[in-house]
Amino acid sequence: MTLQAYLHGYSPQEQLRLVEQAAYWKETILSDLPYKPGESLLDVGCGVGAVLGVIAAAHPTLSLAAANYCRPETSRLSRSCSSRFANR
Repeated sequence: MTLQAYLHGYSPQEQLRLVEQAAYWKETILSDLPYKPGESLLDVGCGVGAVLGVIAAAHPTLSLAAANYCRPETSRLSRSCSSRFANR
């Protein structure tokens, strides 16, 4: 998939919209996630990491890893979750 083919685009405004959308759906996202301290979660296709950011805030002892194919999105991930992730 090329950058131009992505439906929503990669603009900073779109990335912010995705973060705001995840915050809006926070209760729904977290309602069925019975994580225990020390468990791990891998989010493949994390995009900007918006959902993973919501999970990280609610489960600070969870070990998190994120993977995404497109660099424009992962740059947002590293900025929004810098205390928990490394941009690799």
